[in-house]
Amino acid sequence: MKTVIAIIGNSCIGKSTIARILSENTGFPVYDIQQYYDKVDGVGHSKELKAWDLLGNAIKNCHYAILESSGLTDEEQTIYKLFDKRLIVKLIHTNTFMLVQRYKEKLSRMEFPLEIMQSGHLYDLIRMRAKIYEKLESDLVFDVQKIGAENIAKEIELKISL
Repeated sequence: MKTVIAIIGNSCIGKSTIARILSENTGFPVYDIQQYYDKVDGVGHSKELKAWDLLGNAIKNCHYAILESSGLTDEEQTIYKLFDKRLIVKLIHTNTFMLVQRYKEKLSRMEFPLEIMQSGHLYDLIRMRAKIYEKLESDLVFDVQKIGAENIAKEIELKISL
């Protein structure tokens, strides 16, 4: 049975870490939408659609796959339909301040303008997205502040082995 494990959540919440650990433990390949954004030309929605199309072509023949993405786009539903079984794992973080700090560190490595990183808008953006994540459908939910990445990966492995 073709199975996809979708790891969704806010930026800088630990999706990549959990996907990597899960991949190391299971041998399942990881498909990170960000890698596909980097491979296509365009801007805005056009670029997003091209990236999802490229990812869909890469993932469609996989028997097992780990999808790392925000979980906020309609294109993810299209990817899910390529599989017989899906497990959606939502990551949350109850400490918004700590998440903002991690996000600022990531942005500084990406050479974003300083005013974006110092803006109070970043805190508001992450809080707003957190509220959206609360409403998203998922099979498992983990607060990354309360449970570590290794343990989250083990819980996911137990769920898919049932």
